[in-house]
Amino acid sequence: MHSASRFNNPVVLCLAGYLVAVPLLIPLVTTSVSAYDAARVAQLALLPVMAGLGVNAALPALSQPMRGALVVLSILGLLSCTLAANSWMALRESLNLGCLIAIAAVLAAQRRATLDWLPKAAALAVMAYAVPVLILALMGAVHGLPLAADLPLPGYDNRRYFNHVQTVALPLAAYGVIRFRSPLLRYLTGAGLLASMVLLWITLGRGSLLGMAAAVGVLAVLRLRGRREVQAQLVILAGGLLLAATLSTLIQTYAASTSLASGFGRAPAAAEVSSDHSRFSLWQRAWEMATASPWLGVGPMHYAADNHEKGAHPHSLPLQLLAEWGWPATLLIGLIWASLMVAMARRLRTSSGCELQLGACALACWASVFVDSWFSGLWVMPVSQMWLVALMGLSGAWLSQAPPPLSAVAARRWSVMPLLLSIALLLHAAPEVMQLRAHLDSVEETFPGDRIRPRFWSHGQIGPSAPSRSP
Repeated sequence: MHSASRFNNPVVLCLAGYLVAVPLLIPLVTTSVSAYDAARVAQLALLPVMAGLGVNAALPALSQPMRGALVVLSILGLLSCTLAANSWMALRESLNLGCLIAIAAVLAAQRRATLDWLPKAAALAVMAYAVPVLILALMGAVHGLPLAADLPLPGYDNRRYFNHVQTVALPLAAYGVIRFRSPLLRYLTGAGLLASMVLLWITLGRGSLLGMAAAVGVLAVLRLRGRREVQAQLVILAGGLLLAATLSTLIQTYAASTSLASGFGRAPAAAEVSSDHSRFSLWQRAWEMATASPWLGVGPMHYAADNHEKGAHPHSLPLQLLAEWGWPATLLIGLIWASLMVAMARRLRTSSGCELQLGACALACWASVFVDSWFSGLWVMPVSQMWLVALMGLSGAWLSQAPPPLSAVAARRWSVMPLLLSIALLLHAAPEVMQLRAHLDSVEETFPGDRIRPRFWSHGQIGPSAPSRSP
């Protein structure tokens, strides 16, 4: 790979700033809305800024089959939105997903800056959050406070939102740690990575842990095939997870005895490993929607209709796509993703050195994301969505390190699309953003319940649905 570029690219700086500052600084900035909603507002503001700063960069070129697949997918999405019970909210979901992909393309267009600095930014972001949170938890344990899976996590309304971030962040940070030339930064970011892994075991993020196993598996297979370049990443990720498991066990054992002695002890929560947290009922509802409206689904975001008592998304991306977008669109998305993974695997065969390390990191991240996506709302939450943008942008930059063979006119025409999409999404949500507290109170009053059900906002219901569309 080429020598590292200077860390002065405004697009990469913006995303790095979001990853580092959100959600750590949210509790210090606002208390009028939840951390989830504050992160969404920050995301809505950031997307057009990143698109505007990168508007002059030529986006990576796509093959003819890929362009055709995206056109067909866009048509299917628009048809699904048009026929949905609430076309306005269906359009918002489509714009949101389209913006994430478009901003990832803008990030990929930054090429050297993205490749050189985004993994380091990921390692810094992991350290900046995990170290102070774990220190506070340990200080509480010393004074007798319990240390369990329901550990409070500043900036996250639910510990699972934190686990979603870890699914992407930990494999990426494992590579970022070794990219620092300074031994001090390597030590600090390595300690931060270990601290985050300890928090992962304490909060028992099962989907994320399965994702980590998949990431380790990818690196292990590459090492067994003689690719020694990935050995450092494999040792850091696998060894760190094993060490973190030991440390979390010791810490929780100490905290349990201390809390009992201090009088703060309480009965342990129900076993997380054996609980399905109502996922089976959520998955069943999604499957019923998918079979009732197989061609175009019930409409983007429309799993959030009808005030379902358990959730506004099915905690499974494949089932969410089947239910809301239909079978043809879901299969097309699967083919697009598979073709990109095949392209990355082929590129790895001819790569070496740092280029191989970065590609292996991206592929390991995708393995983690793929596994966790079957069991969680990874693709729904605003902070994890921005980490996914980082992963998609990094992957795109790695696959297309040379400037795309586009004319100047074509480059300008397509480069403005992310800006237009992000502005459209911001304008779409602007009326609610301007009076966010009132909007959330109204939704909560209209759809009462004993728990929040997040989708776009923390209270994510969108109203009643129409009868199922027949084939």
